[in-house]
Amino acid sequence: MTKRITVQDGDKNLPHSPQNRPYPVEVGQGRVYRWCSCGLSQSQPWCDDSHEGTSYEPITFEAPVNGIFYMCGCKKSDNKPYCFGNCMGHSSRQWSPDTW
Repeated sequence: MTKRITVQDGDKNLPHSPQNRPYPVEVGQGRVYRWCSCGLSQSQPWCDDSHEGTSYEPITFEAPVNGIFYMCGCKKSDNKPYCFGNCMGHSSRQWSPDTW
């Protein structure tokens, strides 16, 4: 049985943050992906249905192009499922490998 983790911040539940940096992943144009929004998946950044029993649902998206995408690892991005640098206090639009 999977242990459920809930982090409280005032009155709202926050997702578990597996890491404070993005997951660089190769995606294929037209393929459909399910990004883990709860942070409990063992297949980060992808959903493995560990959210069952929580208030979280995966974010489903279709890759618009082939390439490397930087998927949010902290689960707090302003542009989910993509990394926006929220956990580091800056925008991933200025991302470089040295950032993390």
